[in-house]
Amino acid sequence: TLHPIAAGRGERTGLQESPRVPKTLVAYHSRGGSTRRLAEEIADACGADLEEIVPIRRIAGAGSLMFDALGALAGACPAIEPPRLHPADYDRVVIASPVWCRRVATPVRGYLRTWTGLLPATGLVCVSRWPGAGHAFEDMARLCRATPCATLALSARDIAWRQYAARLDAFLRELHAPSALDPRLAMGAAA
Repeated sequence: TLHPIAAGRGERTGLQESPRVPKTLVAYHSRGGSTRRLAEEIADACGADLEEIVPIRRIAGAGSLMFDALGALAGACPAIEPPRLHPADYDRVVIASPVWCRRVATPVRGYLRTWTGLLPATGLVCVSRWPGAGHAFEDMARLCRATPCATLALSARDIAWRQYAARLDAFLRELHAPSALDPRLAMGAAA
């Protein structure tokens, strides 16, 4: 964006380029709605685009919870609907996932495998029934092949009771820190 700059004595007026605001994408999967609510809040706070990660095949009924749990434990990677937004078009991406059996949700695993090695600076968010993210952050970082620039782990109860403002603010500060966009943080393909 160009904007006029005032001319000092003896100088010509001209145009100066405004500093570019980094573009952010928030991609998420949500089964019960907690992760969706948090992803929407993060996207609003960052002025980010929002992308829902949707599996192509969904299992319905009571058996679906068991199917999802077993898939998470086995490291399953289901096919997902083609994303409409390309993460490489962004300066940073926030990936938000529910935690299933202390692992990343399988649709998010599918998304991360799709974009392995192509993600820019990445913030990771996990929502669990219980405090802590288990192995989900480790799974996500390995699949991203990058060290996350920021992480946030919340319980579904924290979200329902809105008891996370300070932790969300800290996450957003880390995400927006100039060092978060430093490409030297990437672990590379050898990780």
